[in-house]
Amino acid sequence: MNELVIITGVRPQYIKAATLTYELQKAHVNKSVIHIIDIGQHYSPELSKNIISELNLKINFKIIHKKNSTAIQIIANSLIQIEKYLESKRIANPTFIVLGDANPALVGGIVGLKMGSKIVHIEAGARRNPYEQEHANSRLIDSISDLRLCVTPRAVKNLEIEGCKENSILTGDMAWRWYNNILNEKFSGKNGIKSKKEVLVSIHRTQNIRRDVIQNIFQALERTSLKATWIIHPRTKDLLKTTISGKNIKTIEPLTFFSVISKLSECSFLITDSGGLAREAHYFKKPVLMRRDNSGWPELKELGVLLNIKNEIPNIISGIQWAKKLNKNYPNVTPFYFEGGINLGIKSIIDISKIKNERYV
Repeated sequence: MNELVIITGVRPQYIKAATLTYELQKAHVNKSVIHIIDIGQHYSPELSKNIISELNLKINFKIIHKKNSTAIQIIANSLIQIEKYLESKRIANPTFIVLGDANPALVGGIVGLKMGSKIVHIEAGARRNPYEQEHANSRLIDSISDLRLCVTPRAVKNLEIEGCKENSILTGDMAWRWYNNILNEKFSGKNGIKSKKEVLVSIHRTQNIRRDVIQNIFQALERTSLKATWIIHPRTKDLLKTTISGKNIKTIEPLTFFSVISKLSECSFLITDSGGLAREAHYFKKPVLMRRDNSGWPELKELGVLLNIKNEIPNIISGIQWAKKLNKNYPNVTPFYFEGGINLGIKSIIDISKIKNERYV
């Protein structure tokens, strides 16, 4: 079996890496063949350290970048450092596993391509707003991957349209089983957690780091007299200080993984621009207002549990009324789980990692 190299670097990927190693070890894959590389893209080194610790995730190699490095500099340095690490460990024929659509996945895909290695893309075929970089990242990665594990039938169909039907497999969310175990263990209600009427807000995307966006969400919440907890992101810290003032809305510092999960378990609904948080909110049956005009999880939109909101106060207020009503009648189904899908995904990873890499001869 080839050694497995999992590339991470941001919060959703730490979670995916933890859930994947959980499933691989359940399938009796020796943990010594798994190498997890963190390219260090996360906006807060201290918070990422805490998240990794909470997830009990073993990072084999952490890449350090110069302060204030740009995305291109992080990518370039990561390519060099990954090559050096693999050479130092004499890992010549690994199978690369890349997660989602953030830049660390793109880095892993490029290294795997140039090494002639097998590439496995988890959450393949997910297409968002064509104007977002993650959309382009995902398409690039899928075009060079040898195995594509898809969360939903729509993702499989996207790949078929793009000419990548072969070795594209429907697995559902590979993290589903792990999440359910965690949720049942920690947040099943036995520990006294009760749903509150507070709204949870988390905004971090570059296009939303604007005074008018923050102010409009704040005013909409104030006009509806809802209490809210707003999680500060380093990008929004200064804006929140000068924009939000009111007895109904409190701001809190960035949270570790289980702290966020706890807040999700208690809130009435979520306002966010994060696809990862939207999916986690769905696992707690919490409605999501997505502050992106035409993006998010289309499957959650079709299920009727996610609504895109525009940067207009009346539109946000309308969304709030929708979420309050849905909170009492949340559907008891999910588009992210398919019987036997996770086991099929793990088997496919193990099988492809046994094949000699012969991309280029």
